[in-house]
This record gives sequence, C-alpha cells and structure tokens, in this order.
Amino acid sequence: MRKFIWMGLWGVMVACQQEPDVIQRTIVNCDNCSTIVDSEQNNDWQVNRNELVCVDSTGIITGTIVMDGGKVCNVGRVSSPRVLINTGEFSNYDSLITDELIIDDRSAFFNYGYVQVNSRLIVNSEGALYQQGTIEVKGNFINNGEVSGLQDEGCYPIVVRGQSVNNSSGTITGNLDICDDSATTLDTSDGSIDASVTFCSCSP
Repeated sequence: MRKFIWMGLWGVMVACQQEPDVIQRTIVNCDNCSTIVDSEQNNDWQVNRNELVCVDSTGIITGTIVMDGGKVCNVGRVSSPRVLINTGEFSNYDSLITDELIIDDRSAFFNYGYVQVNSRLIVNSEGALYQQGTIEVKGNFINNGEVSGLQDEGCYPIVVRGQSVNNSSGTITGNLDICDDSATTLDTSDGSIDASVTFCSCSP
C-alpha cells in the first residue's frame, strides 16, 4: 500500500531505509506504508520486521504498541498505555502520550513533535533517543544509551518531573535542554554529558 503524507508543520520527507543492522540517524517516512491508520483504533499493536505502520493526521491509536522490528511513523495522535520498542524505529511528528516509553537495545526513537510520558522513559544500552521537539516526563527518566539533539540551533526541552538518571553507559549530546524539577542538573549522572547540553535555560 502506498500513500503520500506531507509532514504538516515540519514539511519533511525522506527515503525510508531498509531495516538497519545498527541504528543510524534515519528518519522514517510515511510512504510505502504496509498499514495506514486513518481513524481511531483501540486495539493493541504488534509491529514486526519489514512492517511500516503509518498513523495519518486523522489517525488515533489508543492501544499498547510493541515493536519487534519494523517502523512506526506518527503524524496523528498516539495515546497508548505503553510503547515498547524492542527493536525498530519510531518517528513522532505530532503527539504521543503514554504511561511508559521504553527504547530497548538496537532501537531508535525520533521526536519532532510532542511526547508526554506519565510514568517512566527508559533508554536502554545501545538504544537511542533523537530529539527535536518537546518531551515531558511526569515520572522518571533513565538513560543507559544515547540521547541526542538533532539540530544545532533552537530549544528542544526534556522536562522531568521525577528522577533523572544518566547511568555509566549513557551519553547525552547535542542541542538539548534538560530541566528537572528537583535540580538544575540531573539527579544522578555517571555517564557523559556534552558541553552543548543545557539545564533549564529554555524549558517551560
């Protein structure tokens, strides 16, 4: 199934890559979709290798999403109890609200829109979170992998209401602003944080 979707406010379109052996900075394009969600869907979703699930601007997903390979491109709305990316890539261009977002090994999450995590956001070892939007974590943020800003200019905040932890295997780089309610730095950091990362300088 093939459907062209213009990326709304961001107006970006790039080629969809084959399943990578290692996670690279590729952006999932909402073209050549194997499944298009263009209405409200309340069922749970299992996304497997070589599948591309595209949430259209009129689409809404309210079920749990589990990814074991494959890709998700969201230009609509995802309001899910849990998003678990075991392997694969998830690109968010609009709105994602979830209780739990887990980015596991060899997985990538690209944010160009708004993300709200009500409980915990975890980036595991060799997982990657690429940020060019706004992320609000109402619970805890734990990084064991890579968190990176994609642009050299602008403010792309990660706001944490609970505990913020960057463990020894974790790296935080690029143009990011992290704002923790309890401190002007992370609560705990044994990993590396690039000098380009700021703390509460532009976050709401």
